Amino acid sequence: MSDNGSGGVNRRQILKALAAAAVCPLFAGCEFADISNGEFVSESSFSLSDSGYDALDEVGAMVCHNHGSHPVLLVRVSEDDIAAFDRTCPHENLDMGGCSQAEEPNFVEWDDDEESIVCRHHFSRFSADGSFIDSDVHNDDVPDIRTFPVEFDPDSGEGTVFAP
Repeated sequence: MSDNGSGGVNRRQILKALAAAAVCPLFAGCEFADISNGEFVSESSFSLSDSGYDALDEVGAMVCHNHGSHPVLLVRVSEDDIAAFDRTCPHENLDMGGCSQAEEPNFVEWDDDEESIVCRHHFSRFSADGSFIDSDVHNDDVPDIRTFPVEFDPDSGEGTVFAP
């Protein structure tokens, strides 16, 4: 069962797969994010005049945006600013959602009072700059969530997301 260089599967790979299969059903809605490399882009644009982004007219609203093949969550954090977060929570690589509240009733949320994003899976909270704040479920430190620089012109409603 060991990998002898012939392309076979080793014991460690089998044990990891069995552990994941056993643990995943314990978590409601267990869905692991696709963290494949995909297409790299240095920048991607959006416009609030496009129907997929018009929800960003309101502070606290969010929409999904594809930065190349990487799923990003855009959040209107103030009248003048939009923040971009990786949709993959760094705690357990779970997709935080946020694309459609109708399809995802327990989706990620933006907390206006604390200016933080709250993951729907384990309630980990991250500041607008991506720094881990705390979690209602975990006492251990969670890595910061990746953010993407955004240039946004509130007058034109045009914006650009850049590679971190």
